Amino acid sequence: MQKAPIEWNFTKKLINIYGIASAMEYLHYQSIIHRDLKPTNILEDEHFYPKVCDFGSSKFRPADSNYLAHSIENISPFFIAPEILDDNIYNYKCDVFSFAMTIYNMLTCNQPDFGSKNSFNYISGILKGKRPIIDSKVPLAYKSLIESCWVNNPDDRPDFNQIVEDLKNNREYITDEVDEKEFNEYIEYIESNGEKVFIKEEPKRTQIPQMP
Repeated sequence: MQKAPIEWNFTKKLINIYGIASAMEYLHYQSIIHRDLKPTNILEDEHFYPKVCDFGSSKFRPADSNYLAHSIENISPFFIAPEILDDNIYNYKCDVFSFAMTIYNMLTCNQPDFGSKNSFNYISGILKGKRPIIDSKVPLAYKSLIESCWVNNPDDRPDFNQIVEDLKNNREYITDEVDEKEFNEYIEYIESNGEKVFIKEEPKRTQIPQMP
């Protein structure tokens, strides 16, 4: 696996977490459920700013209710919400679960597969409430964010509006490894330029780095 460039530091990781959450907040505001949020569907531009792509599995839903997932065969089982795996239904909160698994992967550099590439074992574990172990090196605020987003009951997960506000205002995310000025400049960049800065229809650059 290719080593990530030196620029891929913790500040860039926080920027990516915030950018992905902001993108998903925008999509949900537009009544769009992505349904396949995962690291390979997050692209990086030359500044290592994230862009969400691949809307082949997305659904337009005008109301916040449950829907039958007619097909999930092209969706990665390692990032999919338990309610889809169990009852084949989904709503907006399935993207929140996928967000948690994506952030877990970004911060730990581990796939959320319990150390096994066997999708059956993974699905069985997820449905029993099992979750990957979060490395002790992950700061507490980030650990709490992940855990709140991957709870079993979709109703207990925060929505992306809440996540974005928490990331913006909770200073516990600003650890010693984070350049607060750079992070705030990214927030201003998003707020000044709108959804075009984090939504990408056609992938043209590298995927999110997978190694520290």
